[in-house]
Amino acid sequence: MMVNDGKLVQMYCGHPGISGFQEISFRFVVCYSQSVDNVLFIKWHSKCQPIKMSYAYSGDAIPLLNYIEKIVPLDKPTVEIILDNCREVLIPKGQMISNEGQIAKYVYFIVSGKAWSFYTDDAGKTITWSFHFNEVQSAFNNLFIVDYKSFLTQTPGTMSIEALTDIRALRIGRRAFDAQVEQVPIFEKCLRKLNEYSFIVAYDRIFTLLTMSATDRYNKLLNNEPYLIQMFNDKYLASYIGVEPQSLSRIRRNIRFGPAQLQTKPSGS
Repeated sequence: MMVNDGKLVQMYCGHPGISGFQEISFRFVVCYSQSVDNVLFIKWHSKCQPIKMSYAYSGDAIPLLNYIEKIVPLDKPTVEIILDNCREVLIPKGQMISNEGQIAKYVYFIVSGKAWSFYTDDAGKTITWSFHFNEVQSAFNNLFIVDYKSFLTQTPGTMSIEALTDIRALRIGRRAFDAQVEQVPIFEKCLRKLNEYSFIVAYDRIFTLLTMSATDRYNKLLNNEPYLIQMFNDKYLASYIGVEPQSLSRIRRNIRFGPAQLQTKPSGS
């Protein structure tokens, strides 16, 4: 590679595939460097002392690839497509990732941090639709942040999504899906599986909200997602089962002590 004194040099550091996110090392006379989207910018000067620099494709892509690998076997072209079209983004606490009425152009795979998606019903009540985080217990709906209907149909969404903490995530745009789905069979199969999971999650959530009492919803939470109680405060948990925080406290007391034990004792007893 030719390098001229005092010039800004751009080098692309590629990824070798799913099995080897290997570090690539360089030795230059460097006085300035900057990395943007895995492009290493090096500015050097002949009077600077030689230093060794290394750069590698972000290892944060590995959890996404590992998750997809559980759904469909990945070949090299599919891995290349995923890696070439995902970008790591940092989302600060309190930022709205999506707002009701917006068209979803991106899907986010959460690497760290927490978020919640919610909607407002006809009575003006805020209902938590899902929680988003990347932990051992995480399911499909926890790992991916997106208003899925809006993303698929490219119509205004009904969900709002907010970062509850600082978030690191991998972002993939809708254009990447459209451009590759017909060219790479495994990519198309992967998307079909994700669509199926999304439908199952949505069906279960709607069924829970429409057919179960608040107490039954809370019992379902205890049985299926007990870790949420430690991860999120009562404001969000209450709206997840469709009640106010005060009602959530009452449900907990009823479950713990039973309705009969909560009755006021007669005077003089």
